Amino acid sequence: MTTSHSRFALRTSGRIAFAIGVVAVGATLFQKTALATSRQEIDKSPPPAPKTWSNVMYLGGVAGIRGKSLDWKNTLTVSATEIKFAGTGKTPIRFEIATASIRALDYSGHKHVNDGSASTGFLLGGLAGALLGSSAKSIDHYALLEYALPDGSPSAVLLRLHKDNQEEILATLRAVIKPTGPGAPR
Repeated sequence: MTTSHSRFALRTSGRIAFAIGVVAVGATLFQKTALATSRQEIDKSPPPAPKTWSNVMYLGGVAGIRGKSLDWKNTLTVSATEIKFAGTGKTPIRFEIATASIRALDYSGHKHVNDGSASTGFLLGGLAGALLGSSAKSIDHYALLEYALPDGSPSAVLLRLHKDNQEEILATLRAVIKPTGPGAPR
């Protein structure tokens, strides 16, 4: 091979390497642009449809509302913009909280001995039945929503959730409540 051929081959291989580099950089930029576009499309997705549950108790906390609603027939509706509670009874408790005003969601499960099962066990099986019955525990599920009133002052509402729907309610609340800062609790 002559020197002119080797120079030509060297220039050609350099051009090919440069072209491969340009294609690689272009492909990377294309992937990043496509990823950013898909993220924007995800952010523009429609908000989830409102969901409603019964078997929720209101235990207090909403400003301007006195009393509790200890009936399981109450309903809780969660949408992307607000949380509505509708109580039942002679003086039904009703309130709405904007999801944008919610600062924190806290869940607590409280285990306790089911007293009724201990006495039933005693009646049916004597001392052994009482011991077995007293080991039966149940869990009360509580959701605490901390939020800001229109004037900016803090407030909170305490709800008791039924064992059959508590996981779904908490998941929906977590989905619609936006964190309020870095490392904000949900």
